[in-house]
Amino acid sequence: MKISNYLFFFITIFCISSCSKDDDNSPVDEPLILTEIAGKIIYPVESPLNNRSLEINSSVSNKLVEDNGYSIEVAEEEHNFLFVGDKNNEVYLLGYNYPGQQNHTIDAESTVIALAMSMPIATILDSEGKVDLLNTVKADPGFKEIVAKTQELILQGLSPVSPHQKDFQNQFALFFSNMLENNINHNRTHYNKKVSLQKLSNQSSGDDPVTIYQAGKNVLFQNSGKLYNTSIGIYRNDERIKHIQLDRIKFFATSIQEAANTATNNFNERDVEIVEESYEFPGHGQYEIRINTGKEGGQTFESQEAVWHNMTTWGMDVLMTLYPLKGKAQCTRQVVNSFRTYTKAAMDGDKNINSVSDGMALTYSLTENFLSGLGGSLTCMIGNNSYSQMVEKLFSWNSLVSKIGSGVNMGIGITQWLSDDSSMELCYEYSSTGVGICTQKITVGDPFFTISSRKISHVAWTGQKLWALTDLNGNGSTYQEMMEINPNNGAIIRSFPPNQPMWTLEYANGRLWDIYDWSFDEQNYAEMYNASTGNYIGNWYYTEDYELYYYLTFDGTYYWGTVNYDCGGNCQALIAFDLDGNAVQVFDDDPSKQFEDLIFAEGFFWASTYDGFILKLDKDLNAVERYEVTNFEIFGEVQYANEIAMRLEYIHNRLWIIDRFNNFYKTSIE
Repeated sequence: MKISNYLFFFITIFCISSCSKDDDNSPVDEPLILTEIAGKIIYPVESPLNNRSLEINSSVSNKLVEDNGYSIEVAEEEHNFLFVGDKNNEVYLLGYNYPGQQNHTIDAESTVIALAMSMPIATILDSEGKVDLLNTVKADPGFKEIVAKTQELILQGLSPVSPHQKDFQNQFALFFSNMLENNINHNRTHYNKKVSLQKLSNQSSGDDPVTIYQAGKNVLFQNSGKLYNTSIGIYRNDERIKHIQLDRIKFFATSIQEAANTATNNFNERDVEIVEESYEFPGHGQYEIRINTGKEGGQTFESQEAVWHNMTTWGMDVLMTLYPLKGKAQCTRQVVNSFRTYTKAAMDGDKNINSVSDGMALTYSLTENFLSGLGGSLTCMIGNNSYSQMVEKLFSWNSLVSKIGSGVNMGIGITQWLSDDSSMELCYEYSSTGVGICTQKITVGDPFFTISSRKISHVAWTGQKLWALTDLNGNGSTYQEMMEINPNNGAIIRSFPPNQPMWTLEYANGRLWDIYDWSFDEQNYAEMYNASTGNYIGNWYYTEDYELYYYLTFDGTYYWGTVNYDCGGNCQALIAFDLDGNAVQVFDDDPSKQFEDLIFAEGFFWASTYDGFILKLDKDLNAVERYEVTNFEIFGEVQYANEIAMRLEYIHNRLWIIDRFNNFYKTSIE
């Protein structure tokens, strides 16, 4: 995304307009409580700064520096930045003031500390966490060296936040990156707050920006751990009937370790307040839900609203690090409204955010330009114009440094934003039976090709080769063939008799399988075959409590198959096995898990059902998509218990159906 060149007076007019429309019910701002601090300002006697008239600035006050000392008002019980500069607002030294501080000296060391406290990670830290960052910076082995580099600039009378000091920008970025890397443990135990509602199907993974739950005839949109905002549009007949803004969670870390954990949804066993919005469908019918985080740009309502909201939110995080707005709810609201108006005017739909560096640089650049365009008009926030002009220069420096080194770019919300999926387009149907995913109707056309040799009983796609197995006709004595088929035209590349009679043919975890064991031994096993040659390579043994019967597939962790077992009769269940053949999950007598065939491809399960439906399922076996084959009758009625009318394969990113008559259908489902 790009920043457009809008005239600053235009932005200022927007700001004044938004600031003047106060709601009669708005909370009244508390007066800012001030306290006075005093200290020394130390720099080399050889520095040209000795010959310049210096001023010290806080967010609320401006004073001349006299005899290398200062006394100035700051916000009490707040973390305050101090700038030492000249009448042209050129910044030479910085200070950082916090509750309980004993030493108020401003020098090269305090300048490095203040620069570190202006980094993105500080925006998610509470007071305790900021002190943790400050102490970690001071204790780092590289601290003395970066202080010495800062002292060299001060000695020459140069500004450390000047855009021309490229070497210092790189040196600071390297220091800060190494400091974070040395003090963050990347191996933590994940924690997620649990909810007691039923998760609604049609969701793909934990990377989704929103989790959707069903509560009666309502749906509940939930943010249980994202530090970014999401825009949700609800459509009926392609018309948006409702817009929902799902805000980010409110969370402040007590340490830099906890802040780093948060970037990967790890809250280090701290509970978080879940943000959620409920919606009740107004009547029976199908509804499309379009969810967007704004990451990928675009001109849709949802993407634009999301990116404006997120950039405003992160920009406000940056502003509130430099401006004490605690207790000033009305002022904060005015600033947010003004910032959002500016963001909408200053940004177009182009996508330039490809990294955390890009995102942080854009955030700081937007914030700097927003401040510059205010011209002092937002008086509830800006009590000292010189301070604001120096803050602009700091933000400009932040924008440059944010482009260097991953450790500097601990913008937690942006880190999550970039790693998660950017959008979700879902369809739900509300009927008298409740809320469920929409059913899409498909009609299967003519076969892509037909194998005109003996009857094929099973097929298996390995990712490179398409194998087929001819039927044994029940007694195992009939001549049988393994065939390698060209998926482009159905030509038989080669055929040969298997090493021994095979009853089934499946592909899972890099091997071909014959899963049905007619030996009736106490130990169940499946036979494994080389996926390239078709040669037998050995047996895989699994628990004797169940017997694989229909299919076998592998999801990267577990084998899945339908089994027979003794329940006082003959019962079937869908079971997940670990690599050692132990049953780890059993879906017993669950109608929603009774599949005719099941395969796993590209991160999803695909299942056919006995009544002509095809389901796309996530790893938790929740239906993501549902298709009804309108001409299911072309596959005929199965004659035997182990016969499959719709066998599935996922070949070259397309779902195929193979029927009992050697017909191979390429569907439109991707």
